[in-house]
Amino acid sequence: KMMFTKPIQITKILINKPGALGDYIAGTVAIREIRKQFPNAYISLIATKYVRNIMPEGTLVDEIIDYDVYKAKGIFAFVRYIRSRKFDLAINLRWKSERDTIIIGFSGAPIRLGLG
Repeated sequence: KMMFTKPIQITKILINKPGALGDYIAGTVAIREIRKQFPNAYISLIATKYVRNIMPEGTLVDEIIDYDVYKAKGIFAFVRYIRSRKFDLAINLRWKSERDTIIIGFSGAPIRLGLG
C-alpha cells in the first residue's frame, strides 16, 4: 500500500514498451486506457522507430523516445536521460526484461508500475 503525505499530480508519464510491431499493437489497449485515465498528461513512449507507423506522436502518445538510439549509448546513459525528464509516473509494459525493469526502476518517477 502506497501512502503519500501530499497528493501527487500526474502531468508527465513514461511508458516503456520496446519490442516488435505486434507488441505495440497489443500494447495499444493499455496505452489507450492510460490516455483515458490521464487525458491532460504528457505521455512519452519508449519505442523503436517502427512504432511511429502505427502510433504516431500526437495520437495516443505525445512523444516517442527512440529506444534504439539510446540503447546504442548504453543503459546508464539512457537511465540518466530518463531521470533528467522528471516523470511523475513510469509504467513498464515489457514482459521479462532486466534492462527495461532497470529503466523504470531507476527512472526517478515517484510512482513506478509494471512488469518485471
